[in-house]
Amino acid sequence: MRLRLTRHALVLGVLSLVTGGLVVAGTADSVAAAGPPVASLPTDNPANWTPNVLDGQVSAIWQFGNKVIIGGTFTQIADSTINGGAVHNQAYLAAFNAT
Repeated sequence: MRLRLTRHALVLGVLSLVTGGLVVAGTADSVAAAGPPVASLPTDNPANWTPNVLDGQVSAIWQFGNKVIIGGTFTQIADSTINGGAVHNQAYLAAFNAT
């Protein structure tokens, strides 16, 4: 149990640092340049190449170059069907290629 709490705290710390950087880096000009908010939600399958979170939820998404990192309360993810659909036990933090 101690290992789980430590790992969870580490994940939350990393996500806090990453999302904190977004708040510091953002300005009113960059928000205004983004345009009005979109009035619709994405579909259940917004892109065929992204992995699927099988349980829990994703609470943070960050892109570094060609890598996308997701963090949240999930413990299992599956490759996209075009990438074979294999299921992986991967808790709280995962990464995949953006292309």
